[in-house]
Amino acid sequence: MTGFSPDGRTILFNESGEGGGAGYSTYVRKTDGSPAVRLGEGIGRALSPDGKWVLAIVRPASNPQAVLYPTGAGEPRRLPAEGLNVQTGADWLPDGRRVLLTANEPGRGSRLYLQDLSGGKPRAISPEGYRAFGKAVSPDGKTVAVLGPDQRIYLYPVEGGEPAAIPGLSAGESPAGWSVDGRSLYVYRQGELPAKVYLVEVATGRRQLWKMLMPSDSAGVSNITRVCPTPDGTSYAYAYIRTLSDLYLVEGAR
Repeated sequence: MTGFSPDGRTILFNESGEGGGAGYSTYVRKTDGSPAVRLGEGIGRALSPDGKWVLAIVRPASNPQAVLYPTGAGEPRRLPAEGLNVQTGADWLPDGRRVLLTANEPGRGSRLYLQDLSGGKPRAISPEGYRAFGKAVSPDGKTVAVLGPDQRIYLYPVEGGEPAAIPGLSAGESPAGWSVDGRSLYVYRQGELPAKVYLVEVATGRRQLWKMLMPSDSAGVSNITRVCPTPDGTSYAYAYIRTLSDLYLVEGAR
């Protein structure tokens, strides 16, 4: 599960294991309870601002690529990788005409790239060592939340400049998306139960607890792996890992 459409009515998620196949599968589902729709192979990362496309990363044994899947009628579009190993950190820019990719050249470290959907090669916008999170691009499209070479979270300017560290964040916290006004990030720590989700002002580091998340039936829950709030904070979804086992009694064994 990786995110909502801007109107909060469609959720994007991925299926692994028996339901997803060897290369995973990308699905969308309306929040009204209607059946899920499989869009194709790969790991879905984000819905486009108009809700008509899903940005997914298809990772075969070689030559991983970014793919655009239509949520309605239409054909998938593969974006030119230009010799890059595309990673899973990817997002749309608010203009709907460009996407942000995390990728690396063979034998080199990861970098941030901008891909214009009208054509041309992906353009590197960062040095090596930076990786984007999911739902990373700010609402105004000017900055992106990234993990730096020192494992700290930074705001990286999309059009060039120096990254700025976000005050008040501690090691191990992950961004879950931006507030609608672009002033704050939702952050949480994977593995913490219940998951405490905070709103952190990126300029000051001031934080407030937004939600504490835990399934009502907590048996076997070991990790909340993904938190997805809508930007206005009125809706949210989260994914978790549950591991259950059965205890058997064997009688008469010698």
